Amino acid sequence: MKIKLLILLTCCGYTAFAQKPCGNPRIDREAMARAEATPGTARAVNNMIRVYFHILKNDNGSNPAASLQEVQLEFQQLQTDFAPNNICFAYMGVDSINSTLLNNSLDSDNPTMVNILASFNVPNCINIYYMWQLPGVGGSAFQIPSNFCAVARGSLVADGLRVVSHEVGHCLGLLHTFETSQGLENINGSNCITAGDRVCDTPADPYSYLGQPCFSSNMCAYTGFCPDLNGATNYTPPYNNIMNYWGNNGCTITSFTSGQYSRINSFLSSSNLLIPTLSPYNLDYGPVTMNAGSIMQSAANVLNTTGVVQLAGSIRASLQARLVRAGPGFSARPMSGKIVMKPAECNW
Repeated sequence: MKIKLLILLTCCGYTAFAQKPCGNPRIDREAMARAEATPGTARAVNNMIRVYFHILKNDNGSNPAASLQEVQLEFQQLQTDFAPNNICFAYMGVDSINSTLLNNSLDSDNPTMVNILASFNVPNCINIYYMWQLPGVGGSAFQIPSNFCAVARGSLVADGLRVVSHEVGHCLGLLHTFETSQGLENINGSNCITAGDRVCDTPADPYSYLGQPCFSSNMCAYTGFCPDLNGATNYTPPYNNIMNYWGNNGCTITSFTSGQYSRINSFLSSSNLLIPTLSPYNLDYGPVTMNAGSIMQSAANVLNTTGVVQLAGSIRASLQARLVRAGPGFSARPMSGKIVMKPAECNW
């Protein structure tokens, strides 16, 4: 298999019910318990998260799931959607993977296939894979939290559904607004801490009743009569929230809430999968000599190389910060590899 870039976002219309915008990622309940025991506050700190993109193609290099330009648009969408929480992403790189199987037939509920995909993960990054199609869904984060997710080509940012932000939201600990595995959320919010998406400023979402006789909608308007546990039916759905499914019903998807940002910050400070993706404020890197593998190092402010830092051969390396200083002893001589040094794209 040869590595390259891809984008996988495909969603079917909700009224057709042929395919879901997103899979049903498994919830890591231990990680959730740790996060909920670590209260977070929206916009409390500046976080720079490393992301790495992968474009899938068929075995012969045909049917690339995304172009480099489309991946850049996906990255900019992430920057826009998470900036209100003082989260910035560091674009550490992009590659391509030639695999007809993964590009067209990845079953997000099949652990063996998911593990094959995960074998391409670049360490210390959230890995975002783009596929030509994901059977039955437009994207998947596989579990919550996670350090990798997938988006189908039909769900690229151009469709307006913000699927890449939706899936990265799952990676960072967010549930669907209509989540039921924690119990149905009451319309009055009386059980919002323990039920639904466990975020109290996202209204109870009747989308969990999709397909039942009580569920009815006309474009971006719920007109059904589904009851909550108290018998109330006066839902006011979070039509514009990035973690909902209302986009294919004609709603404009726009944003997260402060409560969701707080939850993200709790996971960023407690998850063993996510903490390694965070950039320190300043970083002294070195000494190190590497001729193969991957090095993804970043700092929100200044990254200094110290001592002998020799990067060569097939090494895949990216050094990123507001200011990157290559000190005495730094040497970059890639042969088949690639070494990138660039400023961070954070507007703090």
